[in-house]
Amino acid sequence: MDKIEIGSRGDNQPRLDFHDSLGRSMENLIRIATLGALTVLILMIMFIVKQAVACFYQLDVKCIFGLPGLIPLSGAPRYSILLLIINSFLVGCGATVIALFFGIITSLYITEIASPRVARLLWIVLKGIGAIPPVVIGFLGIVVLLKYGPQLGVSYILWFVMASLLLSLQAYPSTVCFLTDTLRRIPASFKASSYALGATRWQTIAHTIYPAARPGIAAAGLFVFGRVLGDTVILLMLAQVLSRGQQESVRSFLTIPAAIALEAPSIGPGDPQYHIFYLLGLLLTAISFGLSYFRRRLLRTQRGELE
Repeated sequence: MDKIEIGSRGDNQPRLDFHDSLGRSMENLIRIATLGALTVLILMIMFIVKQAVACFYQLDVKCIFGLPGLIPLSGAPRYSILLLIINSFLVGCGATVIALFFGIITSLYITEIASPRVARLLWIVLKGIGAIPPVVIGFLGIVVLLKYGPQLGVSYILWFVMASLLLSLQAYPSTVCFLTDTLRRIPASFKASSYALGATRWQTIAHTIYPAARPGIAAAGLFVFGRVLGDTVILLMLAQVLSRGQQESVRSFLTIPAAIALEAPSIGPGDPQYHIFYLLGLLLTAISFGLSYFRRRLLRTQRGELE
């Protein structure tokens, strides 16, 4: 019996060595792939920074950051990064406020008020809304503008309102999902303690659930802002309709990503505005990293408070 056991162990030893060597080879391959990806990312960032800095030496700083005016259809012949930043910030804030307001109401209804059957039905509806492509939402905005635009008149306020509404509609399903997960992380003992003290459902929501979920709600706001900040299709469709196809007038309604998507393909090396788009891309990347960092900090803060 001992000889048989010794022989069987000897037969299994090559298999173990093979699996060990295969595992070590896979680990080394993963390390090499990770280092390669990090190297490519670092080189890409260095290239973008180099190209972005070059625009300050080739163009006048006033031309880059000058504000030609917020009057639509002004036909300003120069690019204004400041105007693009203002457009991006205003539209992002407007869409975030709308999506966050309705998202909080919907998520509270799903988690605290609705029955399980109604909550599942709402969840299916939200999934359906989230599956709508941005181009379809932009088309709906175009239909509204073509029908009521002549009566309201082309204006910057009209563009701001339509862009905020359409972007908030696009971000609404993901906002509800984010907030619903945030509310479900609140321990049931919090609500049980509130009810045990004689609080009503609305008092529990206002004085127990909402304070515990505030960091998560703030993180959801940053999430929505970062999402709508990178949208291009809806804003480009609105800009083309409001500007009536005039190239210079389109610029009054552009945000940072929309400007990159519209103008970058037609500009090559040697063009005076070539390096500006690297500066815009670097600025957009920095904003996205900043939003992601603070969102993670807020989520960790909420988890620490609930533990």
